[in-house]
Amino acid sequence: MFIAISAAGAFRTEDGGASWTPINKGLRSAQIPDEDAKVGHCVHRIAMHASNPNRLYMQKHWDVMRRTTAATTGTK
Repeated sequence: MFIAISAAGAFRTEDGGASWTPINKGLRSAQIPDEDAKVGHCVHRIAMHASNPNRLYMQKHWDVMRRTTAATTGTK
């Protein structure tokens, strides 16, 4: 399961929500003190590709990014 929080970023859980892992590696946000931070990005919407569960799209204020290994590693 994946979630997006507009003041924190995107996260995934593999244990039904008991714990959450940030999947923000590779995101850059010039408006936060550490633009490469693991948490603190403003992800407004996420969408999983209909036929490829490893492809996740993330929409921020000014861009849309695609992750191709979101379900397994959280990296770009």
